[in-house]
Amino acid sequence: MYFWTWQTREVLELAKWMRAYNAAAGRHSTLHFAGFDVQEPSVAVASVTAFANGRDASKGAATAADYACIPPAAKREVASAADWDRCAASVAGASAQLAALHPDLDIAHDARIVEQFVALKRSTNSGAERDRFMAENVGWLADSADRGAKIALWAHNYHVSDMSQGGVSTMGSYLHARIGTQYYRLGFAFDRGSIRAFQCGAGVGPRDVAPALADSLEGLLREVGARYFLDLDALPASSLRAWLDGGTLEREIGALYSARTDNGFYLSTNVRARFDGLIFIEQSHAAVAL
Repeated sequence: MYFWTWQTREVLELAKWMRAYNAAAGRHSTLHFAGFDVQEPSVAVASVTAFANGRDASKGAATAADYACIPPAAKREVASAADWDRCAASVAGASAQLAALHPDLDIAHDARIVEQFVALKRSTNSGAERDRFMAENVGWLADSADRGAKIALWAHNYHVSDMSQGGVSTMGSYLHARIGTQYYRLGFAFDRGSIRAFQCGAGVGPRDVAPALADSLEGLLREVGARYFLDLDALPASSLRAWLDGGTLEREIGALYSARTDNGFYLSTNVRARFDGLIFIEQSHAAVAL
């Protein structure tokens, strides 16, 4: 798992636990761990190219040439709109050539992820496109799974939630529209502690997070002594429910964080409209890098 957010001791321990579960004696379901990244195509590019090369060296070389239009990460932001337009045509050519080689479902979807990445770069609203593609990829995982299988989907609260704002819909909005109540929107919140995040000028590392604002969702949960799980759907009519429905400050920390601008990491939102349930942890501890 190449991305730094996954390169932690906790994720490694999860993978080990899943492997041990699958290896255990007895009749039980098999756990799978899958992911995708529409913002970084390098793994998908390598996978498709290796497959094409294994089928036909000339096809592999042609695929590599088609994908060569994708510049290194450091140069992507200076590529022009015309560059990305040309690249879209080149990547489409690679996909068409791949189809003739009859790839399996995984390889074919890797090619789709490369197409999604280039589409993000061409878009004037990449945030909206990103969540739409994320939902498409989750749908593909669901369609590829065994009948009756369940998926625990792990992503940032923003992506998981059901929210449309300014013409932008989240991944959760698309999934909720597709499968309704089969999609259970579970959010996470915490009051204080430490996290592992990127900070401009300092890179990736542990960051201290001060207690949440008193008038925020996290501040309220701290004051009432909430523990672990809040079933938002089952809340009876009450002042708490009215307060949550009326618009609440909710902390939204992602991969980037700076304690100096902590007040900027709050979003005014209707929590019950976004989530079905909420897991609250009073004190967070930063993940440990491998």
